[in-house]
Amino acid sequence: MIALLCVVRVRRLVAAITCLAFTGSVAFAQVEPPAPPPPPGTPQQEQSTHAYPPQQQQTYASPPQQPNPARTLPSPEQMYRSGRREQAVGVLLTFLGIGIGVLGLGLLNDSQNPDRSFGDAFGKALLGGLFSLIGVGSFVSGVALWVHGDLKMSDALQMGASGTTLAPTPRVATAPGLTLQWRF
Repeated sequence: MIALLCVVRVRRLVAAITCLAFTGSVAFAQVEPPAPPPPPGTPQQEQSTHAYPPQQQQTYASPPQQPNPARTLPSPEQMYRSGRREQAVGVLLTFLGIGIGVLGLGLLNDSQNPDRSFGDAFGKALLGGLFSLIGVGSFVSGVALWVHGDLKMSDALQMGASGTTLAPTPRVATAPGLTLQWRF
């Protein structure tokens, strides 16, 4: 009975705090800044105009807009390299997610073994479920990054990127003076 009374009081307190927060934010949002003082004029105009705010307000010219370097579009080459990195991280996360998911499913399957004690089975089931969730999350985010990186690379190629990177390529010496090189 006491626990129910405490729960009701806590709910009322939370509701009251929420109402105060919302009304305070609405009241804060409705506060308007005061109007600027009237521009100085001739003494005759000051005597004849007592209405506030003044009928004619002085307008201020804003400074010319400077281009924001953070908002400029990247070059096609930068966009291609960014897409390539995104795609590489996506591939890594996808395959890592598959591996962790399979490990989690294996732990979940092993927890169903009737020879295990309750604590051991519960621990394996908990770890298996956690690994499965991490694996699914990694797989989904990896696929999304992989696809987005691929789309970014194809957009960069359409914009005129060369499609080559300055990254070193693997080389294997096959014979004295001959090397085998992979490009991807």
